[in-house]
Amino acid sequence: MRIEAGVLERIWRYPSSPPESLPLAEVESRGLLGDRLFAVRDAQGKFGSGKNTRRFRRMPGLLHLRSRYLEDTGEPELLDPSSAAVPDPNAYLRHYLGRDDVGIAREGAISHFDQMPISVLTTATLDWVRSARLVFEDLLLR
Repeated sequence: MRIEAGVLERIWRYPSSPPESLPLAEVESRGLLGDRLFAVRDAQGKFGSGKNTRRFRRMPGLLHLRSRYLEDTGEPELLDPSSAAVPDPNAYLRHYLGRDDVGIAREGAISHFDQMPISVLTTATLDWVRSARLVFEDLLLR
C-alpha cells in the first residue's frame, strides 16, 4: 500500500559549503550521499564556519565559496567565487583564507552533522515563518 504524504519540492546537499541543489539524491545510512561528508578544518580540528563556537571557527570569506560532491570520484570539487573549479582545493583554501592551517577533511569518528542527517521543512513551516516575520518585525532568524 502506498500513501502519498506530500511532494518533494527541492533537495539540497551541503558538500562542505553553501548548499548544492540536486534534481534527485541517493539516500544511504548516514543520509544523502555526500552530504556534509567533507568539511574545512583547521589545525585544532575546528570546522570552518561563519561563527565561533566549541566546534566551529569563524573563517571570513569561506561562505563565498561553493563546492559540489562528485559521485563518480567520491570527492568534493571546490569552486571559487566565480564558480570555477580550482585544481588544488587545499592550496586554494590556504591562499584564499590567508591561513596555513586549513584543509578539506573527510568525516571521521566525529560526525559533521549538528543534529540529524536529513532535515525536512514543509511549506507550511516556511509560510508560518514568513507570516511571523510580518507580525513580529523584530523576529531574528538564525
